[in-house]
Amino acid sequence: LALWGEKGPPPVAPVEPVAVKRLSPATDGEPGRGVPVVPLMPGFCPNKWLMTTPLDFAVQGDPLTEIGSMAAAKVEAGKKFSIAGKPVSFEPVPPDFLLLVGRGGVTLSRLMQNRSALTICLHTVYEVKQRQLVKVNLPFGRAGKPVMTLAGQQVTHGQLLQLDKGRYPATVAISLASKWESYAP
Repeated sequence: LALWGEKGPPPVAPVEPVAVKRLSPATDGEPGRGVPVVPLMPGFCPNKWLMTTPLDFAVQGDPLTEIGSMAAAKVEAGKKFSIAGKPVSFEPVPPDFLLLVGRGGVTLSRLMQNRSALTICLHTVYEVKQRQLVKVNLPFGRAGKPVMTLAGQQVTHGQLLQLDKGRYPATVAISLASKWESYAP
């Protein structure tokens, strides 16, 4: 009940807006040989990726240091290099490893059948048709915290990004110390 002229409590201060990071598209030309370019569809995982040879242990740190880091790697299909001393290459993810229902993703259950740990890197290029605000979905758990770079910048789960029209190379490093069924960045 408010009485005329009686002072009440001060109004609640407005909530500060959530920080939005603005990212610019890649400026270093065309994607490498065999790298898929997919339209950015908010809420859905891409259906075309290159994936490194699966390793049966979890890697600490940046797995792509040998080819320039996750942020700067020049990824190409078939390019041979090593992660933690093991030979690997980026190859297209086979269609039967993709989840085509719901919001998509990559099936990890077959990759983890005979493993207690797993390290893979996924790479694709998002084609952004118009300026838009997006929220990063990069699920994690106690057994692993995947890392993602987008157009050379590390991004985190739940982060809001302002993307301009253009192409955004995306690399995701997944190092898990337990079995996961699927992953949908």
